[in-house]
Amino acid sequence: MAYGNWGAYVYKNGERQTNREDNTPYQEDELQAGYWQAFGGNNEDGTRASTNSKLHCTHASLGNGPFRLCGYKSFPMIYWEGKEVDDKPYQKGTGAGTDDWNWYDSDGIEGELNGYKFKAYPSDSPEAVNLELTEPDGTKWKGKSGYCMGAGHDD
Repeated sequence: MAYGNWGAYVYKNGERQTNREDNTPYQEDELQAGYWQAFGGNNEDGTRASTNSKLHCTHASLGNGPFRLCGYKSFPMIYWEGKEVDDKPYQKGTGAGTDDWNWYDSDGIEGELNGYKFKAYPSDSPEAVNLELTEPDGTKWKGKSGYCMGAGHDD
């Protein structure tokens, strides 16, 4: 279920994965996807009250094992073993790898991390991020996270 006006679609080898839409990375099979995760607030130590996780809910969560390519609103996020990875080495387009790089005016991000090949690029109609991931075993993921899409909007 999309929360607020933001949502996503996630596919693994062409099959929709609703448990990967509006869910917390690495807890997709443990937590029920949806609205309640986003607005649960934080405990004093920074963990999410609704999920007991340091990671916040994302709209799209692609991948298994140690790697995740996620979409939060219209931006990509990369995780390795539960920690966010800086995307600077993977930036494409004008100003890539510098503070002058602008996501919306870029060619996105693309790269490989420990055998996981990924790509994310902006879309402006609607405001969104397109996500693609191929795992080392050949499993293919695709997703799109953005404004006014996903369960609750289109379903």
